[in-house]
Amino acid sequence: MWKRFAIAFVPAALVAIVGCDGAGQKIEEPLPHTTKNKLMLVPAEKGAEKGPVRDIKLRDDGQSPLSEVTVLPDGAEKEIFYKQDGNASRIVEYFPPSNGVRQLRSESVFIDGAKLQAHSKYREDKTLQERGSRLLDGTYELSGYSASGKTVEKRTILSPEKNPVSAETFNEKGARVTLTTFEKTTYSTSSTTKHFDPATGTLLYMSHSVDQYSYSTRYETFYPGTEKVRYTYDISNDGKDVSVTLFNLNGERLYEWRFDAKGMRFSVLAPRKNDYETYSQLYKRSEKQVSKDSLEWKFELDALVDKDYGLPAEDEDREAKRLHRVIEFAPGADTPYKLAITEPFSYSGARTIQYLNGDGKVVKEDTITDEYVEEDHPYEYDYQTGQRKKQRVRKDKVDTKTFVNPIEPAKPIDWDRMKYIPFEVPSFIQIPKITIREIKH
Repeated sequence: MWKRFAIAFVPAALVAIVGCDGAGQKIEEPLPHTTKNKLMLVPAEKGAEKGPVRDIKLRDDGQSPLSEVTVLPDGAEKEIFYKQDGNASRIVEYFPPSNGVRQLRSESVFIDGAKLQAHSKYREDKTLQERGSRLLDGTYELSGYSASGKTVEKRTILSPEKNPVSAETFNEKGARVTLTTFEKTTYSTSSTTKHFDPATGTLLYMSHSVDQYSYSTRYETFYPGTEKVRYTYDISNDGKDVSVTLFNLNGERLYEWRFDAKGMRFSVLAPRKNDYETYSQLYKRSEKQVSKDSLEWKFELDALVDKDYGLPAEDEDREAKRLHRVIEFAPGADTPYKLAITEPFSYSGARTIQYLNGDGKVVKEDTITDEYVEEDHPYEYDYQTGQRKKQRVRKDKVDTKTFVNPIEPAKPIDWDRMKYIPFEVPSFIQIPKITIREIKH
């Protein structure tokens, strides 16, 4: 189900730097043997009075470039130093001079003309803006600095293929705020972001997401002081299809809420090895809801499903034995009008429907079982006899009882199970507000 949410850092500036093909600086055209320097005037761009000037210094062979300086019309400079093979080994850029003094803008050192070994980037006020270096495992570490140039705000690790591996963000005091890890497959890139309390370093929550093709994002919150999941929130891209689960400290599910614009299912689960539902509340959108696009969704109880109906809690085989009892409510009603009792694994499909009066007593009861009858097939014929072929069709056999003196249901209705239990919504999660019309009993 899940386009999981991530807070990641992949600076655009790095694309320009890491993606810089130093081989593109290689001088391909042979230069004259008659001089050690070559001065070139680059044609001006449309609308400009003049273009850049390139001053190329050659090696002793008069052909291979040793270095070059390009001066832009505004005075900014770019200096390139070449290796013997003609690939760039180092590139230095300067801001336009101020009072005749050059100010360093950036410096990049290459391994093979295309692969960065290290780089740094500065602001005009001389503070450090960005710094990167190649690590021993081949990955590239990139750090972004605050306005002072002294505190790291962002740190990203890129793979040798320039894909993000991890990203961290820090506050002004240098405390870590988030840590994002990435996993790239052939078809998608997923990410997991851990969010920390900068003051204590405590893990607050996590978010998981996949790329733009994913359907939802997952968030996880934790029990204080632990990394044990308390809540999970799976939210669709449009925020209107939500699943929330509450876990205990043993990692067992306790409650589950699933809802969209049409309705909601709230389930209470037994924290056992099977995590099966004991009962579920089914809600539908209130008819008094003004707009389907409202930021507040109003629900009212439509039915209660007792999945452990008639079985003691200590029964180890209750999963196979249990009966389902569905208690249905009319719109806006505070008392049920129908009970449907079903034996899920019965071969006969036996089920009982009890109709209640306003006092909650049974006035009529339908016992329904499956029976098979032979009927004419709608389109298959026996051409020898000219008659339609026969087919077996399953139909409901209904036995009805009417009670002049209404009786009590076989098992009293547990009104505590009608009570809705809300879930917590952290400030970082944006979903419609849920409002429940409470049953008055």
